Amino acid sequence: MSQLLQLIVPRWVEVSFPYIRMGLMVMEVLLSIFLIVVVLFQPGNSEGLGSISGGQDTFFGKNKGKTLEGRMKKTTIVTAILLVVNAAIFFVTLTIYSGQA
Repeated sequence: MSQLLQLIVPRWVEVSFPYIRMGLMVMEVLLSIFLIVVVLFQPGNSEGLGSISGGQDTFFGKNKGKTLEGRMKKTTIVTAILLVVNAAIFFVTLTIYSGQA
């Protein structure tokens, strides 16, 4: 397997993988901290039982995506997706080049 990788992958890519892994690890830590901060700053769900009995639709209920709460929810989702993708890329680079670092 390593001979096949040596034929396919250029030498500069092979040499740069420890730096790529370090960058991915730093990105993982920064994304994790950012996700924690964004989740902690989100307000609680204050609808309670009002939504069960058919609470009123207000301007803020209809335009929730444009408010700060809606943007923070979208930011949370995007950050979580980036965190998972980054972790997958880190895992792939770690398993492919585990014996070369």
